[in-house]
Amino acid sequence: MKRTAIIISAALAAFAAVIATGAIALAAVNPAVTSAQTRHMADIEKYFDQVRTMTADFTQVASNGTSSRGRLYLSKPGRLKMVYDPPDNFELIANSGRFIYHDKRLNQAMYLDISRTVANVILRDRLAFNTPGLEVTRVQESGQDIEITLRQQNDPMAGQMTLVFNLRPQIALAGWRITDAQNVTTVVTLHKQAVNVPVSRRLFDYVNPLMERQRHDPRR
Repeated sequence: MKRTAIIISAALAAFAAVIATGAIALAAVNPAVTSAQTRHMADIEKYFDQVRTMTADFTQVASNGTSSRGRLYLSKPGRLKMVYDPPDNFELIANSGRFIYHDKRLNQAMYLDISRTVANVILRDRLAFNTPGLEVTRVQESGQDIEITLRQQNDPMAGQMTLVFNLRPQIALAGWRITDAQNVTTVVTLHKQAVNVPVSRRLFDYVNPLMERQRHDPRR
């Protein structure tokens, strides 16, 4: 149970709210970002706009070292599914404007508004680092990778997200890192990515088991 609670917390932290809500502000870019890094960011936006679907294996590591593995499915706009391997018997689903944590063992679900989650960044039809309300606080190149750190401009204490992209041999989303207001970090690393492959939209369907039982209850 303790391991499950840790994994759940890390999974939900991986989609913690860092998207601006309320007052809209112009997006800001750290003046320390170089012209070469700005070009890389433009290339990343162009590449990711062309990505309509993606599948990948993933590894998730929490701040305390607890790790999980699973399979990720993405279909833009608005659909994401992360299926965790045993013994972590749950899945995370984004669809129809909602983000759903589904515990398959307990057959229970928890819902979040997707517009208030970091998943909104990579699930939009187009990736734009100048999205109103977002601030690019840091861009760092490391070998063949580039890390782009974002935070909510009107609430810097809400935490931040770092998107990690491979630059060479070709641009690819390599994963992300979430740091919450308590400085707790969750790292998700993608492996064996495949883009623009067939992904059924039915994969992202979720039927609440309680509502389904009520619908078929002859006493109703």
